[in-house]
Amino acid sequence: MRAGEKDYALDFAIYCAKGNIDIETDGDRWHIDAEKSRADNRRDNDLETHGWRTIRFSSKQIREELDSYCVPTVTDNVNRLGGIKEPYRYMPRKIHPDASKGFYQPSIFDIPPSTSEVEIDDDDIWKHSIGD
Repeated sequence: MRAGEKDYALDFAIYCAKGNIDIETDGDRWHIDAEKSRADNRRDNDLETHGWRTIRFSSKQIREELDSYCVPTVTDNVNRLGGIKEPYRYMPRKIHPDASKGFYQPSIFDIPPSTSEVEIDDDDIWKHSIGD
């Protein structure tokens, strides 16, 4: 990923309708060093300047809080940025953990499902939203 004059390797990149997310998985050994931490700060600032939102998770968070913290944090950020941007889709997909396959493809006539609704087939919703 190029940000200004620098190239960066992102751990995970998510392209959303209203911005992009860089998810970094910070290993404990690498991020103990103060100089490496300063380099990460500069990198985060460069990416933010060029429209990227950076989310960092420690090794411990990934091991111990993946379901309770990491996944919900990514989900919330994706939804705040308008859903996942996909080629050949008219509307970005938002993430709903209780929906079938985790995605919900709304039409302009649909009200997004509440978290209590389950078994939403995003393929059927997509077909209906384009008139098939």
